[in-house]
Amino acid sequence: SKVVMYNIWYQDAAGAYIERNHPKATMLVSYDFGKTWGYGEQPYTDVFVDKYLHNNHGPLCKDYVQDAISEGDSPAFFYSLDNGLRSYEDPTFGGWGGRFYKVEGFDNVYRDADAGSYSIWREFILREFEARTQWCVTNDYSKANHAPVVTIPQGENLTVKSGQQVEIVAEVTDNDAIDYDYLWEQRKELLLQAGADKERFIKAYEAGYFPKFSSAWWQYRDAGTYPYDVEIRMTKRNTVSFRAPKVTEPQTIHLIFQATDLGKPNLTGFRRVIVTVEP
Repeated sequence: SKVVMYNIWYQDAAGAYIERNHPKATMLVSYDFGKTWGYGEQPYTDVFVDKYLHNNHGPLCKDYVQDAISEGDSPAFFYSLDNGLRSYEDPTFGGWGGRFYKVEGFDNVYRDADAGSYSIWREFILREFEARTQWCVTNDYSKANHAPVVTIPQGENLTVKSGQQVEIVAEVTDNDAIDYDYLWEQRKELLLQAGADKERFIKAYEAGYFPKFSSAWWQYRDAGTYPYDVEIRMTKRNTVSFRAPKVTEPQTIHLIFQATDLGKPNLTGFRRVIVTVEP
């Protein structure tokens, strides 16, 4: 009952054997990975491979044999990452390794929902992959970028009543130094036109006139049991507010907070809050 197996297809008879003889084991069966991470599905990443894997990023990256990003079994690894999305708690929650539904007739067998449950995370995953290539070659923690750390002081599981006004605050920490040279190169054309120079630009950031990360709250509707959109509002920075909908039985609403830093590459920290709405 402690076993959770992530299966890239049932590539032999072992999956069906485990279903029959070890029914308490949780079986996650991934088929739609072939439309997102399977070989040949990301044919336009050859520049990425040349620049970030084969270009002085250490022996691990140098031995990357593909011409483009194409790793068929990657979702099994993504599912195990502790990235704040909590997908390991329940296969139906969804995360970088896909979202799953329970197969009828089995207590512990789940099938992936669709290719979209993988592809919505692809940009975040590739940015983290790029960051890991930097970690391969740096001798100092501060010389590589790391995702912001997100916490929810109220807790990540909330229970509210129908009609109740709900407010949730996220806190974000990011100890990485800001690469002002990189930011200036990205923005200088517009800033020069506006009359700013690099020195004024840096002073404005240091004084707190510009945010050091971008953030957003959004409803992961597919993961919750409440079947409708909830009108959520960002009332102030990192804070979401909404009125709990009227329900006749307990329903769950999954809200995702994400914060993206200004580093290179831009990395995103996540946190999922599950709100249970009672009648």
